[in-house]
Amino acid sequence: MEVYFELNDHEKELTRWLAQRRCEEIKRANFGLITNESKYLDDIGAEVSAASRFNVFPNLNHFRFDYDIVINQMKFNIKRCDPVYENMTSDKFLSDINYLLMVGVFPSYKFGGWVKGKIAVENGKWVKNGAFLLLTKNYLNPIETLIGGMDDEEQKRSE
Repeated sequence: MEVYFELNDHEKELTRWLAQRRCEEIKRANFGLITNESKYLDDIGAEVSAASRFNVFPNLNHFRFDYDIVINQMKFNIKRCDPVYENMTSDKFLSDINYLLMVGVFPSYKFGGWVKGKIAVENGKWVKNGAFLLLTKNYLNPIETLIGGMDDEEQKRSE
């Protein structure tokens, strides 16, 4: 059975506040992106949930391609997907950032796995006529390998 983590009241409040700030920042920068607060709620909730589960402080920088959290001295960008998909998608993968997938919608999430940026860059495939990159869950490492360190086989797979 897979465990979903529910954000507590303080995490929900922080998520709502961050979603509102991100929306305001994007409107001010005039990036031409969607500025609907609810669009960001699910994604920021995933960031807050991951940070909370690893007992680390999230990066509160509003810029889109920055890292979200640091775990074991490794920078991670948090990606989120709906429970029916469980694959990682992005408009861009970077080789110097690692990726952690959280599955769920605000306010409940579970870990979907993680991957080194180099693996994501090499194996991400453009789909929907180049609309986004898809990395299937076959490339994701179990979350336990991040928490307890990787054994030799998992280390080779992620390099």
